[in-house]
Amino acid sequence: MALHGPMKHHAKLLTLVIDKANTTSPVAGNSWMLYRNGEILSINSNMHGTNLDEFTQNCEQNGWGADLYLSSIPHRLFVDYQSLQKLAEQVGIKHIYYPELGTELRQKLCEGVDESKLVVPMTGITLRLSDLRAYQSLQHFHQEKRPWVIAISSGSFIGEETKLNTFEGEYGAYQYILEQCRKVHFVVEEESHSFSDLQKGRDRFGKSLAIFTVKDSVQLDTVLNTAFLNSQTSCVIMTSLSMVSKLMAQKKVDEIIYYVSIKSGNGERINPFSKINENWEINDCQNLSNGIRVNLRKKGHYIHSTITSSSSIQYN
Repeated sequence: MALHGPMKHHAKLLTLVIDKANTTSPVAGNSWMLYRNGEILSINSNMHGTNLDEFTQNCEQNGWGADLYLSSIPHRLFVDYQSLQKLAEQVGIKHIYYPELGTELRQKLCEGVDESKLVVPMTGITLRLSDLRAYQSLQHFHQEKRPWVIAISSGSFIGEETKLNTFEGEYGAYQYILEQCRKVHFVVEEESHSFSDLQKGRDRFGKSLAIFTVKDSVQLDTVLNTAFLNSQTSCVIMTSLSMVSKLMAQKKVDEIIYYVSIKSGNGERINPFSKINENWEINDCQNLSNGIRVNLRKKGHYIHSTITSSSSIQYN
């Protein structure tokens, strides 16, 4: 049974908000929209863990009599229930809508919420959703106590170490890497595997990329632990094949972007594909003039579902 009437209308509006969040960051994006009488008053976004200044300002300017659409269930790395309800009541928001993703994930994100004390009506709309890593990275962040890690590395076809800068002159290669770095909280470069042009890169909000340089896995662990304490849920690591192998062994990597060069490399053969098992899948690849780019991800880290009912919470 498909959604009909008002629920179908709300589902379409929620899709706009989710697309906005994914454009900001597929792994760490938040988005919100204020809508009244058939008009979108504002639609904006930020990253997990960002302060509420812009969100609050938007609601104060456009909230009176408007419906508020959120890209996710309220949670502490976006806007928590208590702060949301207080603000919504103050500015006169009429109704709040968000995507409903199931009881288990909802309970993890909303632990300790007393729904009997909420005063502005909220409705969870179930709809067709796919590739919502921002939800999975939140769940992962709370369980694993570290950010979502995307490792970018380079090697020869026989598993020898090569430098990522081998691909710096390749059309589209730098742009693709920069796009990945623009959509996370920070970038880590292993000292011997930096990508020089990244220093000129800007994030989605026009700020210089936050780039940290590490010498070894000990320093990397320090950066990841600090990121967790600072509520930063996503990062890209530009690194060697040996570091990728360590991260895989320690279960500290969630996606791998592997540039395979036709040029000969140096040192021992460290083929990361030898560690790939049935828990991983190839989700993208691209032919390049001097090699190929292969994207791998863990299975089960993406939501692909079609849900056709809706759930509503009524408040006094």
